[in-house]
Amino acid sequence: MPKLKRCGIIYTCKTEQCSYLLVVRGRCGGIWSFPKGCKAPFETDEECAIRETLEETGLNVVIPKFTPSLCISGNVYFLLQTSYRLPLDVDLIKDKIEIDEVQWIGIEQLKTMNCNKDLRRFLKKSSDPFTNLNDGMVNANVET
Repeated sequence: MPKLKRCGIIYTCKTEQCSYLLVVRGRCGGIWSFPKGCKAPFETDEECAIRETLEETGLNVVIPKFTPSLCISGNVYFLLQTSYRLPLDVDLIKDKIEIDEVQWIGIEQLKTMNCNKDLRRFLKKSSDPFTNLNDGMVNANVET
């Protein structure tokens, strides 16, 4: 049986003090990961990433045309950035069966936490994973 395609986002916030990533914690196992999920047969990669982000974080992101993407472990992630940490509310998480928490967490702190393989691979990319990505990232519009 072929592996189901999963799509999500890598949402970054780089401030003068710290670089943050938007991550979710799975209810089973307590592992942190990027928001992502299985693509339905009728969805585009972008539609899947938008739906999964809304379900897992409560954020209604917009993925502009030509937004760069990154493939990690066969999963497709769209690269979005913001200059401030958008407010998050655990009550807005629609997928409470799988997700129990959503947070902006600093990269250095994430390196010490229980993260899934995609997030660990992203963090190991360099001392600052944003270094090679900033040129291609797109400032995102989000509705809460």
